Amino acid sequence: MPKLYEGANLTEIKRLLGGTEIEYASYETALGRASKGDFVYLDPPYSPDPKSQGFTSYTKESFSEVDQTRLAARFKDSDRRGCLLMLSNSDTRRVRFLYADFAIERMKAGRMINCIGSARTGYNELLILNYRPPVESLNPWVKGNR
Repeated sequence: MPKLYEGANLTEIKRLLGGTEIEYASYETALGRASKGDFVYLDPPYSPDPKSQGFTSYTKESFSEVDQTRLAARFKDSDRRGCLLMLSNSDTRRVRFLYADFAIERMKAGRMINCIGSARTGYNELLILNYRPPVESLNPWVKGNR
């Protein structure tokens, strides 16, 4: 992974995102405003793995399985409208079922929160896309993750 705050990296990000509108919003708002050709990245609270104590919310309100299902329905609706969509979530049977009609990439990920530093790695996550990016555009990010 590139070092996020390196000057050269920030300059390249600025160039790549020139003219782009970045918005922090609920998925309902983001997907409701998106139109054909717009790119939307969604990072919801992950669906909990039944074998672990899953993190299901960024706030005091939890993000339930009903919420996960509702998000998947909005994802599908936005796909039909021609939006370009990318969503990250946990690698669970439920998530795979909800997004079975889309491209699903399995990736290794680390976690920032764990009292044991060595236990912050080795988690599986899914990247769900309704389009196929050129392989070379993913290489810097997924190298060694497969």
